[in-house]
Amino acid sequence: MQLVKSLLLKASIIFIAAPYTAAAGEIKLGIPFQAEDAMVSQHLNLGLAFQAYGDQNRAMTFLKAASLGARSPQMHLIPDLAIARIYLSEGVYRTAFPILADLYERTKILPAFGQSISAAALLLLAETTARNYDLNQLRATADDLMQFEATAAELSATQDEIHTTGQYYLAMLSKFNGIEKLSEPLRKTLANEADEKQKAKPPALSAEFIKKTQNLLSERSITNVEDDLKSPVVATLLSAVVPGAGHLYVGRWQNGLSALVFTLGTAATSRWALQRGEKAFGATMAGVAGLFYLGQIAGATRQTILSNQTTLKDFQNDIISRYTPKSSLKFSPDGLTFTWQH
Repeated sequence: MQLVKSLLLKASIIFIAAPYTAAAGEIKLGIPFQAEDAMVSQHLNLGLAFQAYGDQNRAMTFLKAASLGARSPQMHLIPDLAIARIYLSEGVYRTAFPILADLYERTKILPAFGQSISAAALLLLAETTARNYDLNQLRATADDLMQFEATAAELSATQDEIHTTGQYYLAMLSKFNGIEKLSEPLRKTLANEADEKQKAKPPALSAEFIKKTQNLLSERSITNVEDDLKSPVVATLLSAVVPGAGHLYVGRWQNGLSALVFTLGTAATSRWALQRGEKAFGATMAGVAGLFYLGQIAGATRQTILSNQTTLKDFQNDIISRYTPKSSLKFSPDGLTFTWQH
């Protein structure tokens, strides 16, 4: 109860048709308040306050109440955006995606306030598709970011950064599909930035962003990683010639040595038994040796495939974790601010 009272005090300021402003990497959102939506606005403020506090379950409860209780169409926008942001932070990408896609489609043709929501939804949509490794949708979203046009004057300063973010996502995509020409727009932007510095004009991009972008562009692409993958055919042939060699080929030393010892051990035991005239025992051990032999061949093939899949997955996760822009939706008495940083 004390927590709710504290949050109510923090959320006591109701946004009444608040304007928004935009700065580099952030969009401040206003809420189109109407008298009949007073309770909805209170639910929204509480949900945002709980989200800022870190209690996502209570935040989701109040935000959903705000979304369901809204009478004016535009009052749905902010709670839906906040709900999608929570789903994204919790890794529930398949739930966040349709909410953000619907928000973008509903708001991209609206003026001023709607455009700020559209830009935020589109940036969150790009982050969602990147983290979900949805390459087709990532390409489409990156193109939308590059073509984003702000008719509202408050967003004009942010428009270039939104375009650059689209180029940045295309450069990420080039690492995933090996099409290096997708990174050309970002390379041209960096080249133009260098020209601006030579002309003694103030740079549009931060030094930190330029450095991170250069690091991204210098990363290996998936085609380079695939060149280093182990061949399942080679692993199979090696295991057929020398038991355990296929496992050694993919770096599984313990499995390789175990396969060699068990296969040769059972084969030697079978031969020893047959030489002593123990045909039944010798035949049994020969069968066991054959099973070990065939099993280690199949195991080496399967292990090579799994190792390659792990290598590719690790490459994807590394690029995504290090280079995907991170966003936040912050509530304060001054307003609601959506920020993203590379």
